[in-house]
Amino acid sequence: MAKILFTVIPAAGHMNPTVPIAQALQARGHAVRYITGLSKIAMLERAGLTAQPILRGRADTPEQISHPVGAQVDTYNPLKIFTEIRYFLNLIRVGLQEMERIIADWRPDLVSTDFSTPIGIALANRNKLPWVTTTTVPSCIRTHIGTPIFLGGLSRPRHLGHTLRDWGGRQLHELLRVSLIVLLRRYWQELGIHLNLPNGGDGLYSPHAILALAPKELEYPRDWPAQLHWIGHLDWSDAAPLDPALLDFLAAGPLRAFVTFGSEQFVAKAPLLRQIAHTLNALNIRTLLTGGGAVDLSDLQLPNVRVVNYASYASILPHVDFVVHHGGAGITYSTIGAGKPALIIPDGKDQPDNAQKVVEMGAGLRLSQRRANATQVQAALQRLLHQPAFATQAQQFARTSAHYRPVESAVHVIEKLLPA
Repeated sequence: MAKILFTVIPAAGHMNPTVPIAQALQARGHAVRYITGLSKIAMLERAGLTAQPILRGRADTPEQISHPVGAQVDTYNPLKIFTEIRYFLNLIRVGLQEMERIIADWRPDLVSTDFSTPIGIALANRNKLPWVTTTTVPSCIRTHIGTPIFLGGLSRPRHLGHTLRDWGGRQLHELLRVSLIVLLRRYWQELGIHLNLPNGGDGLYSPHAILALAPKELEYPRDWPAQLHWIGHLDWSDAAPLDPALLDFLAAGPLRAFVTFGSEQFVAKAPLLRQIAHTLNALNIRTLLTGGGAVDLSDLQLPNVRVVNYASYASILPHVDFVVHHGGAGITYSTIGAGKPALIIPDGKDQPDNAQKVVEMGAGLRLSQRRANATQVQAALQRLLHQPAFATQAQQFARTSAHYRPVESAVHVIEKLLPA
């Protein structure tokens, strides 16, 4: 049997969907190992997987990777983008030395690397190993048609103006990529990573197989790469089962909500969660709220609100009527996969794009953080609750996307790439 190495940043939204795939491969007799940040090692070991940390103290948390040289705020400032990517590439160089020492005694037959973890690409390319990409955000892939992301969450194109808008956005992305190639040429060459391939492809994604851990039905039309496989969403968590008392608490209310802004920290997270909790409490909506381990909300003492540190989406979503969330890929896919409408208040990265896609399919509403005061949140919630079309569309999506068998599909693709 083969040796398979998973390289994933220590972020729940990136790591968790890969765990059932790794477990299934291990159950089939393959030797599986993870290399990631220290903060996820214990979780992986509880899941029965072997894991080794690298870059201790420098890449243990998503915040250290996403915002290594500034405040926890996403920005379109080209200078800050350049500075963060240069820092990240230097980090990869150091981490790569650690990884190559590890594989000197345990040489993998295949590397599975998360789309935001190019250290796995560098390891595979430098050691001539086949590799696959796992991605929860397939719209990040460089394509030549379609609506670009990371521009505030653009709508589907409906007229010529939108077509021109999308063309301009893609040119902006290409300008940024070419600038990074030129300005950081030495780093890319040393790492063996090619951003833009001669055939027009994206060098940050495997030429062998890309596993889209997402539902295709949510995406806008694009010229997707031929090696892209739509695996579907994987909702996995090692959170403890939900306390039956919390389920009883939810069941006692006429309306029930789940509120989460993910496990990562951002500036507005705590005040937004507190404000939403007070709004839902005033509306007499039974609410389960989580800070994702990033903020302490234990002092919230409201009769209609209960706070938990972590919660499994699969254990909660069947018991609520709607969700308020930040638009992270995991909660977005889980919510619509469960047929629940949502109010989405995105922060950054792909979150505005995910929010807009849900709006486009009619399964929820999007509210910017600037407008997310008590009045606007209450008005949005009233629309969500009193217009049944939102729930109907979410349920329709759940039915049309129920055909995925993500673990089986991913294992099949990976095993086809293994040496005979």
